[in-house]
Amino acid sequence: MVVAVNEYVYQLFVQMHGRQFLLAITYFLGGAIVILWMIMVVHKFLLERQEQRQLQCKSRYLADCLSCLGDVTCDFSLPSKSWEWKVLADVLIYLEEGTLAERRMSLQQLSRRLKVSEHLVPQLQSRFWRPRLESVERLGLLRLPENLPVLRAHLLREQDLHVVTKLLWSISLVGEPSDLKLIMSHLGRQPVISSKFNEHLFQNLLESLLMQNLSSEAALLCEQMLCSELVPAIFKRDLIEACGGCRFLLASPAIVNYFQYAQHDPGCVISCLRALGEMGGDPDGRLILPALGHADWRVRAVAARAAVSVSGAYRRLFELLGDASYQVRMNAASALVAFGAEGRALLEESGLASQDRFVRDISFYMLREY
Repeated sequence: MVVAVNEYVYQLFVQMHGRQFLLAITYFLGGAIVILWMIMVVHKFLLERQEQRQLQCKSRYLADCLSCLGDVTCDFSLPSKSWEWKVLADVLIYLEEGTLAERRMSLQQLSRRLKVSEHLVPQLQSRFWRPRLESVERLGLLRLPENLPVLRAHLLREQDLHVVTKLLWSISLVGEPSDLKLIMSHLGRQPVISSKFNEHLFQNLLESLLMQNLSSEAALLCEQMLCSELVPAIFKRDLIEACGGCRFLLASPAIVNYFQYAQHDPGCVISCLRALGEMGGDPDGRLILPALGHADWRVRAVAARAAVSVSGAYRRLFELLGDASYQVRMNAASALVAFGAEGRALLEESGLASQDRFVRDISFYMLREY
């Protein structure tokens, strides 16, 4: 029966002029390939042309901005198209990155005079999420305080998670003390992205407050957040890490108080030790030195790294070279080398002559490499 069906199909194919049909299919596929190749070539040409125009525009705006920094009354050729305004914003952001405070203020005044933000705000109403995200990013990187109400208002109505996270990031760059609660409330309502992202948000906000000479308000805000029962422990850890990342020494009393309160949570203890070590908030070792004998090896490892900020802790660190945890031993050896002459002398005198093979090996390695 199968043979009969196959024979019938073959005869039907022959009757329908199968050869012409196959040729038509071949010609069609060949033509489609040629058309697709031509489209790719044209698309590549257009992209290269657009990139070249953007580079030329960027060079022109860069020269104009540098000229206006030296002469406030200089003429500036304003952009005429939407993409040119984006290029101008990128140039201003590039010039502001890592510059001195006085020059940053001059660039911000130039941004206000050219009304760059006013040409970026309409993109927030786009139907597509990517233009909104790019506009939000540029508004944040311009670091203009007057953009803050616009970002806050858009945060209330934005639904896309990508744009919401970028809004929180932009607000943290130019935020005020009240924005810490705003950021925490939104982080609590949306899916957790990562603790590192939360830490970046808090660190950006603290650095923004320090640039606004609001260090006392920032210290008080940290104390309130760490003492509040309504703030989740994960946010407290991220805030503590952020204080250590920006070396915000005024927050050390609040961190010390929270350290004594959160002894039951190794994660909080680790965050406190790491922050105190980075900012030098425990110079007498009242918290760090006892943590070197903690039952949790993770706490001992972080305490060993943080002990560099404690004067005279190198002898206690030398004892950790025989710890049961490999990570603790490595951190202790690195900290001994960081102590300078005292730590190196201890490794030369006692480490190389130790009965423990690992102590001898790590002492030899650290002395040779560092």
